[in-house]
Amino acid sequence: MTIYLFQLEATPLPDNPESEECIGAYVNCWVKSINENSAWIKVKKYVKNEGWKIINIEDQFYR
Repeated sequence: MTIYLFQLEATPLPDNPESEECIGAYVNCWVKSINENSAWIKVKKYVKNEGWKIINIEDQFYR
């Protein structure tokens, strides 16, 4: 499997307790996956489950 790195810009969702303190963040997600599409699906799910909305993909790499 390949390891993918996604560097993202995100904002907290309204129900995220951090939304009172933060207006945004840069997020680095390392994901081990069979392909880029599968890795991206995992990243989106994880970020949303943590209470954040992805605004922009700053960069991405794989190794």
